[in-house]
Amino acid sequence: MWLQKCRLLMKALMLVVVLTGLPLGAAESLLTFGDSMATVIYARDWDATQATWIDKREAKSPLFFDAVHRFLLLRYPGCAERICRQLAGGKRVASAKLVLRFEKQEWLRARMGYHHRSWPLKGKPVDQWHGQVWALRRPWTADADLGPTWNAYINGAGYWAAGGAWDPAADRSSEPLGEALLSKENPAGEVDVTSVFTTPTLGQDLGTRLRTVESCGFLIQKAELCDPQHGEWALSLGNARLWIKEPRLVVTLADGPPADIALPPSVDIPRLAASLTASGEGRGPTTVMPTNLDELVRRVRDRRPPMPEWMQDRVSEVRQLKTVTGLRGDPGFSVPDALESGDAERHARVVSGLLRYPPGYFRGHSHLDFMIPLLVYGELLPDVLQYAFTGQTRVPMTHPRYP
Repeated sequence: MWLQKCRLLMKALMLVVVLTGLPLGAAESLLTFGDSMATVIYARDWDATQATWIDKREAKSPLFFDAVHRFLLLRYPGCAERICRQLAGGKRVASAKLVLRFEKQEWLRARMGYHHRSWPLKGKPVDQWHGQVWALRRPWTADADLGPTWNAYINGAGYWAAGGAWDPAADRSSEPLGEALLSKENPAGEVDVTSVFTTPTLGQDLGTRLRTVESCGFLIQKAELCDPQHGEWALSLGNARLWIKEPRLVVTLADGPPADIALPPSVDIPRLAASLTASGEGRGPTTVMPTNLDELVRRVRDRRPPMPEWMQDRVSEVRQLKTVTGLRGDPGFSVPDALESGDAERHARVVSGLLRYPPGYFRGHSHLDFMIPLLVYGELLPDVLQYAFTGQTRVPMTHPRYP
């Protein structure tokens, strides 16, 4: 009887081996990394670290992101050494995932000064959004002085090739690694990040990949730029934030041959900052306010067909007219007026005001009055504003789940 039970047990074990594809004797183990380093880069304050711009009321929940201006950077210091020791001892990376836990989201109100319409959303089910994960290629540390900004991976020393770490060759992976649904109904989401360890995405050799994952980590942004199911009045929800908490990196290890890994040294950010500053290899910021306003305004005017004097007088007269409300704050008036004035202070106020509008923000019959100045005066605007508002003219602004 005992011998028969052993035979049945062996048959069951062999069946498991056949179904799972694991070699006999293979064992899997988990490495879980929960001590993350995180910070947020912010387009509207493009040269400031999160420590300098975050509101004190929000400092207790600093892990947030949206689809437009605020991206979350996340990494796990020390993970390279721990994984390397396991691989040297006869393990291999079978899979890896980033586990994100939902904390809260903005819905009827969008803070930090953004324009947001709540009345079309009242009484409607709260949207469920996705956190989209990218691999980063630049090292950083969460520091008030040297931390990353929208412009720089090391503040004042090393700059992203494109603001917001948007360059797919130098700053981030060419495609997102995946995305996770995060909501009250789906409080935990997982994104498969195995490829950063097992493919040449972040380096040709395993040691380089391990160090890059440890020192550069991931960028998370919201996948949904807008939601047409709410109609044109509440179309623009790209600036509404998602908050997460307790993000974890979970690496599954399986048996494998002992690996001889040349792990590069950890990145010393202060030393790298000094080196980049001394050599000039850190380049410079890409999101900047133009300084040659007079020259740029002249170029804009030179492109126009010549106007007779009476027509120029009429244009000047129209610019002095007030709107129906008696205010001249409408973009159809204020944007051309300020940008063509050549006045740096007025120019900065208009740019700051325009950045409060999320892509696709509905303006009724004045919508074209809002867009045309952006197209006419594009070269007078920082790149972050051009990115935000060209979103209004694109058709594929939604998540693929929407028609």
